[in-house]
Amino acid sequence: MPDAHATCGFAPLLTGSSPTGAPLIAALEGPQREHALEQAMKRLHAAGDVHLLLAMIKALLRLGLAGLALRLLHSTRVPRPMQNDLRDLADELAALPSGETPLAGLADRYRAHASILHARWPHLRDVIPASPPDLDDVHLFITPAGNTHAVRDDPAGRLHFLFPFVDHHRQAARFEPGPVREGSAVRALGVPPPPLLMRLFALHTDSDFRPPIDIIEPDPRVFALWLHLADMARLFDDVRITPFVGPDALGQYERFRAAHLWRPEPTLTLKNHRPDWRADAAPGDVRTLDQRVRSAVRTRQQALFDRQAARWASCSPASWARRFRAATRGGPPLRVLALATRYSTVTRHAMRDLAAAFRRRNCHADVVTEPHDCSSRIDTWSLLADESYDLIVVLNHLRAPLADQIHPNVPYVCWIQDHMPELWTRSAGRSIGELDLVIGRDRGVLTTLHDYPADRFLPAGNLTDPVTYSAEPLGEDESARFRCDVSYISHASATPDRMIDDIAARNAPATAACLRRVLALMRRRVAESGFVSLIDTYAIMLQAEREGGDVSFTRAERNTRMHPVVLALFDRLFRHEALEWVAEWAAARGRSFRLFGRGWERHPTLHRFACGELANGRGLRCAAQASRINLQINGYGSLHQRLLDSLASGGFVLTRYNPHDFIRPPMLELRRIIESRDITSLSQLVDPAGPAPEAAAHLETLRRLRQPSVAPADDPLRRREVDLMYDVGGFPRDKLTDEAFLESLRSQRYLPHRLAGDIPGFTRTTFADRGALHDMLDHYVDDDAARRELSEMMRRDVLDHDTYDSLVRRITRHFTCLPSSRPARAGAATAPKTTGGVT
Repeated sequence: MPDAHATCGFAPLLTGSSPTGAPLIAALEGPQREHALEQAMKRLHAAGDVHLLLAMIKALLRLGLAGLALRLLHSTRVPRPMQNDLRDLADELAALPSGETPLAGLADRYRAHASILHARWPHLRDVIPASPPDLDDVHLFITPAGNTHAVRDDPAGRLHFLFPFVDHHRQAARFEPGPVREGSAVRALGVPPPPLLMRLFALHTDSDFRPPIDIIEPDPRVFALWLHLADMARLFDDVRITPFVGPDALGQYERFRAAHLWRPEPTLTLKNHRPDWRADAAPGDVRTLDQRVRSAVRTRQQALFDRQAARWASCSPASWARRFRAATRGGPPLRVLALATRYSTVTRHAMRDLAAAFRRRNCHADVVTEPHDCSSRIDTWSLLADESYDLIVVLNHLRAPLADQIHPNVPYVCWIQDHMPELWTRSAGRSIGELDLVIGRDRGVLTTLHDYPADRFLPAGNLTDPVTYSAEPLGEDESARFRCDVSYISHASATPDRMIDDIAARNAPATAACLRRVLALMRRRVAESGFVSLIDTYAIMLQAEREGGDVSFTRAERNTRMHPVVLALFDRLFRHEALEWVAEWAAARGRSFRLFGRGWERHPTLHRFACGELANGRGLRCAAQASRINLQINGYGSLHQRLLDSLASGGFVLTRYNPHDFIRPPMLELRRIIESRDITSLSQLVDPAGPAPEAAAHLETLRRLRQPSVAPADDPLRRREVDLMYDVGGFPRDKLTDEAFLESLRSQRYLPHRLAGDIPGFTRTTFADRGALHDMLDHYVDDDAARRELSEMMRRDVLDHDTYDSLVRRITRHFTCLPSSRPARAGAATAPKTTGGVT
């Protein structure tokens, strides 16, 4: 907040107006006079004149605040010749209604606020009385726009505002806090004007994170006055807002932050620039305050971490292997901690279903998220100091960045579900400890290119829960509102162009311009061939970069920063184009089409099909069973959550064709040929006249499936693809040689362990273009028997291979078989301590 006013005192000009004062005087007579008064008060304090003073008094009179105008006049130092005239004006002002708002009339508001604060923060009873304190020397004026101006009696006759004299509502409306992200937090040094507090309270992210607001006010009388100013009861009853009041306000704040480790550090600090602001001995030294708070926080974190060390320091892989084996043989149940984030629906429900699968194997499993919608982290320090667990599972976070929170001697699983640049590095791979296990779909890339240890990496993709998504028919009362011919469920409602608009708001204009060129090129490519392959995305990125000439990215920037965005744009384009085809079909045939998920009501063309969000679990199961045809559209790969959950629920699914789903048969055949024919070079494999002529058919299949060319390095197409994989994909040159390529075919290290094409019947449910989709919709929409035949066959296969129960078995088996030959640390115990007893 700007320092709008301290003490008014000036010597005005005797005649005329200052050249720069005329517009301001005119504004004081206009509709925005309260904002003009704010500007005039600044000018008056710096160097005003009598014309400005008189215009301000007139403006205050129009607002019905004669008492404030009189105080302004009395506080002004004027030349002796003018004193008599202004004394007469003062008499006239004194005869008018002052416009002052009695604080007694707002006492009930104060009492309501104090009652809430006392209930939440009992220590505030010592500085905030239950009934309003004596504030006889404070005078409150409220303008027609609702701006509050509080004046304190001053022995020297100065105009003493308790808060800056500003148009609070206008400033709050125009306040720009900067990007609000998960982890944002606000700290107010001095009570903020109520309109600004309301504006801060309304801040949130799309994921519904709401920044916490800490208010530090050392003057209890100012805080007491503030409690009169507006109805803020619903704010004070929210955990987001925490007040620290009284001479020890800074100490309260320091202790609170150390005791509430889930509370994020402030990213925005607001100062109340009133002239009498005091906060301990150093009111403006925010840096010193932050240093003290961080020191207190670190001290508490270390004390809590030491309690973990006392429990786990002596544990070894061998002792943990014994612990897991004992649990599988009827010993004390394993205790599993699953850490999730409340700001990701997918993450939260994945952990819910994983925990349920652990419980079905007689384990105790707790799912913990951030405790409030204003917290951006979990207080793992306190959690693990007080509770003993045998296994910790976290999505998308390796142990190394959490080294000060989670002890290295407790088994730890990182399940990688999203492409996060910090995970695609060699330093990340090399950080994997002996008690760490990584799960993810990109095992080949991460173990080959980024040094993840292969013996501590389980390949796994999306999974389903056979209990949550049971095929047992639901009652008509539950299913009726979901009945439709075709449905699609996704939160991916923003168009590709809207995605770029959002990116443009956070990045340089040239970056957004480059992405718009990328999108145009991808649209052209999809129109030509129906798909954009991985190699295509590399080529399109470089072409867009060259054509614009306004950006130049490094290899690392292309790979970690730009390429994930390009993939996301294609995925969105791929989805929305197919949905437009369904909309055309539904309109032409008079059929029902429903879009479930967040934001579809704002889609420029598909909004008429929007049906709101669905509850994960039961709601999705209802939709899967009640829709004659469910759609699955995903540019990354079709073995996606929606496909698995819908099939597990007994639903029938049509999927847009993704060539990558079908690469397993030709890839496995090439591996068989390489091994059976003892192929030692790439040239031997691709030579039609060589030892493996039967490979030609499989190589042609891979070409049709848009895979990288299987050809020697001197082949022009292969040479181009190698350059793209190096310049954009981030592949090292030594991983792109003929020898490395042949070895990857022999080992199949890049082949996902599971693809949608592996599901029997999946081929019969994919469509590649508008015509094929319309034909399939016409064929299946009224043929219950055909839908049932396919969905039952596909469901059986999914339940055999793609459930959380199968993943739990693999995780447990891994820790049961930890190598006992690894040297145990000094003083290793025979078994780790657990809450279930020592095994």
